[in-house]
Amino acid sequence: MIRGNSDSLVDQKDFEELVEILEDVDISNGIKPLKEVYVKDYGHNDYSWAADAKEKIGKPILNFLS
Repeated sequence: MIRGNSDSLVDQKDFEELVEILEDVDISNGIKPLKEVYVKDYGHNDYSWAADAKEKIGKPILNFLS
């Protein structure tokens, strides 16, 4: 889950409710299925086309997947 504090399309309360739902998953296999990446000053689509998206988004996602 990626979120920015300047997202005008996603309500903070809705985001938090979705995180709660996704965290309520059986993790008996030891794998946590959710990683939240918070990027200050990012809007709704900045994660895909911002100049620094590789550093702020790509690296944390690759680290999580590895």
